[in-house]
Amino acid sequence: MKQDLVLDERELKEIQHCLYYRGNLAHGTVGHNLLMLVGKMAEAMGFEIDQTGVMMFDGSDVVKELIIK
Repeated sequence: MKQDLVLDERELKEIQHCLYYRGNLAHGTVGHNLLMLVGKMAEAMGFEIDQTGVMMFDGSDVVKELIIK
């Protein structure tokens, strides 16, 4: 049985950080592989970050909480 994925604001900010790191930094800091992996997985699920740093999911702004069915 598949369960919904519920992400709170703190988790969404962590995903946003990973996407930003992957796209703009990727300089090999502590946790580099984890940040890159989460960023890749987030992109595969439909997350993206625009030029201004706003995170999107399937083309819509992500605000406080996201439920993925």
